[in-house]
Amino acid sequence: MLVGRLISLCVGARLGSLELMSQLGKTPIPNPSPRDKYSASTIGGVSAGALTAAVFRGRSNVIPGMIVWGWLGLLGQFAVGVLSPRLQDKSERESRPSLLDRFASMKWSPMSKLSDEEYQQMLKERLLRIEAEMALVDEDLARLKASRVTKNDKSTN
Repeated sequence: MLVGRLISLCVGARLGSLELMSQLGKTPIPNPSPRDKYSASTIGGVSAGALTAAVFRGRSNVIPGMIVWGWLGLLGQFAVGVLSPRLQDKSERESRPSLLDRFASMKWSPMSKLSDEEYQQMLKERLLRIEAEMALVDEDLARLKASRVTKNDKSTN
């Protein structure tokens, strides 16, 4: 139990220090080009990997730490570069119908998109149907009361 907590503490400290050093390695550049972003992330990863490896694992692990974390910084920035235009282009996403709208427009779909007027009309039809059923139940109750009254009258005679 204690060993597990120590391991999690060490991993958390290592990753926290790695992130801190990575952010310190990146300097803000106004209007950076993609090349600037890639190089800043790579330099941040290299410096973070070197410092983290030196602090936590010793001098012999500095170069492997630089290589691994430099590549991870570069690949992470590449992933952000690929996903960023997709996330920023909201105008195209707003013009496309949503997934629910696309399913509702398919002829085989059990769902359909209703306008407010269609929904109000559907509710009025349901209300009319329920009122008709209530009228039938009221008639049945009246008939049962009438038959009960006639039964009581016959039994008293």
